[in-house]
Amino acid sequence: MSTIEEKTEKLSKATQEYLRSEMKATIDDYKLLEEMNKVTLEKYKTMADKCKSINESQKGLKEKYDTLGVFFGQIDKLEKKINSLEEMAYAIDGYTKKLESQFKKLES
Repeated sequence: MSTIEEKTEKLSKATQEYLRSEMKATIDDYKLLEEMNKVTLEKYKTMADKCKSINESQKGLKEKYDTLGVFFGQIDKLEKKINSLEEMAYAIDGYTKKLESQFKKLES
């Protein structure tokens, strides 16, 4: 019976060793997963901080744009007046050239 007992003991030890190695592999997998989760969490925190910073910058830019919006309206009005003045200047220039031409005709 010693051979059956030896084989049983050998089988028992082999089974124990197999189960230990499987448990160790599973534990190592969980440790790796835990480490990956920690790294992912840090990356998400960093991205969240960057998004928050971008959002705050965007709000600041919007406030500045809104503040400048009043001036944009004034600039548009000023541009229209300048265009009107430019048209008047061309009209006056044309009228002046006509008068000059008529004056030269009268002198001749």
